[in-house]
Amino acid sequence: MTGLLLSLLLNASTAVAGPYADLEQAGWSLEAGHAETALARALAIADAHPALHDAASLLAARAEIALGRADDARVRLRALLRDAPADPDLVWTLARLEVGAGRPARGRALLRPLLRVDDPAVHEPAAIARDAWRAAARPTPRRHAALGNALDTVRDAHSAIHGEGRAARIGIAVTLADRIPLRTRPGALRRRLAWMQRADADAERLVEERTSRATFDGLVAAARGWRNLGDALDDAPTPRRLTAEQGEIYRASLDKPIRRAWARARDAAEAALRVAERFRLPPENPDVADARATRDALDARLARPPAPQQ
Repeated sequence: MTGLLLSLLLNASTAVAGPYADLEQAGWSLEAGHAETALARALAIADAHPALHDAASLLAARAEIALGRADDARVRLRALLRDAPADPDLVWTLARLEVGAGRPARGRALLRPLLRVDDPAVHEPAAIARDAWRAAARPTPRRHAALGNALDTVRDAHSAIHGEGRAARIGIAVTLADRIPLRTRPGALRRRLAWMQRADADAERLVEERTSRATFDGLVAAARGWRNLGDALDDAPTPRRLTAEQGEIYRASLDKPIRRAWARARDAAEAALRVAERFRLPPENPDVADARATRDALDARLARPPAPQQ
């Protein structure tokens, strides 16, 4: 994922217009912290475009949650669920609202059916969520946070199954890669690379298929995963059994994979910024700021001369 992503993004020129683009821009506004603007736009789209009513109403509910209007959001979500009781996004948003209000039992009850899917892509995230639910038996803020993080992973898995596809799968791959500590498991680097290679394949296909908000989300996740891998290798301790000379050789041997991981992270971050620019995502958006910081930091690291090979 290097020149291919950048060339595809630089050459993309299809205009984005119409109510679908308006809804996407409303989503950008919410992510940038402009919840009032997002709510107004979402309600206007829901009224004017029946085909987008449900998607716009869901966005309106999320904006209401961001504004602290949880009761309004709960009423809106329950009305939507009457027509689509199995929609994972609706179920998920209401479940997170209940968990955030200190009612994890209600959140679990809403999400439990989603964890019964037999698709292999859900198996590991679902197991993580079940473990978090057990840990959240006592309603402490820390356990609620753990439950929320685990349920994020489950939601991504179900989004992948229901067609929102590649960006969600990138998020899953990065999440599972980051869970593999390089210091303790034999073959950990190989397994972690395997997950990141899956993320790369999905990122390239995502750009080929359609440059969109999902493209941005997927590229940000891929950049984060590759940077985390490079940082983990850079921080890995030298095995104690090695002599000083062997330790130097060992560290030098890590330089190439570290720089390769950082280079891929830098390319993904640059590609994400191109998508953000095309969709006029505000610079203060946290993901845009993170992508820019990643690109700049890795530019500086990659400018350092490589370690001499022993």
